[in-house]
Amino acid sequence: MARSSPYPTDVARVVNAPIFHVNADDPEAVIYVCKVAAEWRATFHKDVVVDLVCYRRMGHNEMDEPMFTQPLMYKQIKKQKPVLQKYAEKLIAEGAVSRQEYEEEIAKYDKICEEAYARSKDEKILHIKHWLDSPWPGELREGFLGLSEISQRSLTRM
Repeated sequence: MARSSPYPTDVARVVNAPIFHVNADDPEAVIYVCKVAAEWRATFHKDVVVDLVCYRRMGHNEMDEPMFTQPLMYKQIKKQKPVLQKYAEKLIAEGAVSRQEYEEEIAKYDKICEEAYARSKDEKILHIKHWLDSPWPGELREGFLGLSEISQRSLTRM
């Protein structure tokens, strides 16, 4: 029997995974929830879902013009300040950073991105394996795909 739902996180309910909904406009809340989720996973060795409640400022992808399909919603989105700008203003108002420190960090980050982009033009071979390495220790263990011992031996011979 097929299942469907208007909520993308309902897939987590099938496996009884906890779902943490968090406002993506609040970076500190996102960090906190992600730490809780990672701690949950490390403690109970079970899946967990972090649901970022947010919107796409530029639409679905680079080729999409959301004003055609969702004009009212994207008029509202255009009025919103970007998250980085809101958070920077908050930190500057609290005195946690100065405007100069913020601008220096932005310039450093832009430089890192520009240098990486320039280096990418020299890349001749794409090393997919570097992208596939798991940051979760122990996740890529033998048998994690649920294969039987016989099929694993068969796969190894192939």
